[in-house]
Amino acid sequence: MIDSQEVVMRGRSSLYLPIEGVGYERAVNESQAELEILELISQEKVTTTWIVGIYVDGELVSPEGILVSFSLTEHELVSVSEFKIDPVQETLYGIATLVGCFFLLIAVPMMVYFAGIAKARLDEENRLDDPAPSE
Repeated sequence: MIDSQEVVMRGRSSLYLPIEGVGYERAVNESQAELEILELISQEKVTTTWIVGIYVDGELVSPEGILVSFSLTEHELVSVSEFKIDPVQETLYGIATLVGCFFLLIAVPMMVYFAGIAKARLDEENRLDDPAPSE
């Protein structure tokens, strides 16, 4: 059911090509990767036709006053380059992950444990300071 005046529909013509941005391919070298990418693009070239109809209570609504627009995405190979990892950045990410895991898995339970010990000690001191009334 459509409640607003504008509706956006999206469709994909290929599940193997990236929607936008950068794609990736695993290969032995750059020339092999380029060949595999060009082959993938040529295999996924298809003509897609969309038929849009608006129905109210099972009857087709007149298309007068209805504007349908679309955007087209074309896939083309711009460049092929080897993916490189920055060792400094990956080291910093690894240390941050280690510290975060340490805090979540050790520090938080230890704080809960020591808070429970402190509460038990306070309860014991209060019990000793105010003994139970004798009968």
